[in-house]
Amino acid sequence: MARRQGRRYKWIILPMVTVPILFLLVPIIFFQIYFSLHQWTAYLGEWWQAEFVGLEIFSDVLSDARFYWALLRSLIFAGASTILCLLIGFTLAYLMREPFPGRGFFYLLFITPMLMVPLAIGYNYEMLLVQKGPFNQLLSWITGTEIQVSWFAEAIPAFLSIIFIEVWNWTPFVFILMLAGLSGMPKEPIEAAKVLGASPVQIFFRIQLPLLRPVIVLALVLRF
Repeated sequence: MARRQGRRYKWIILPMVTVPILFLLVPIIFFQIYFSLHQWTAYLGEWWQAEFVGLEIFSDVLSDARFYWALLRSLIFAGASTILCLLIGFTLAYLMREPFPGRGFFYLLFITPMLMVPLAIGYNYEMLLVQKGPFNQLLSWITGTEIQVSWFAEAIPAFLSIIFIEVWNWTPFVFILMLAGLSGMPKEPIEAAKVLGASPVQIFFRIQLPLLRPVIVLALVLRF
């Protein structure tokens, strides 16, 4: 009986998995391979009439030094933004794991960046980070000196600005994942450790953190 129900379950799930793969993933992979082996742009006519060039495009890309610098910058951007999102999101979730007055307000406040439209986020930060915008004025007021950094015109400030915006926008996603993991964590191991005299640091590193390992891995995979 259990085997029959298991087979029935597999036949129900199988179409839900195979249909998106066949109609979404397979066409995307096909066109990626096709356009990587053919010379074509939207101005060169129909895509199925594109000239076959083989591995020439790969050769041109791999022989260009700019590709490796772009790859390095992409890896630094992805690594820095992912680590910062994980650290900040986990810290906020850990502070919010227990009920307290105003918890709902802070929860709504923390997830607000994720609810905003990306176009609105870009437009708002463009106004905030212009050379004579509010952010430079705030820094000038704090430091007591006039600061006019071109946050989007200079290489390093622009790179740091993009990382900051990415972290600000996606930290709520990690926060929700971590808070769900902490909320669903079994209480028995923690209570047993307290009875045995374990300190909060020991409980965190030896019980809570190992139990959160799958959630942390999921957050890293989805964010990187």
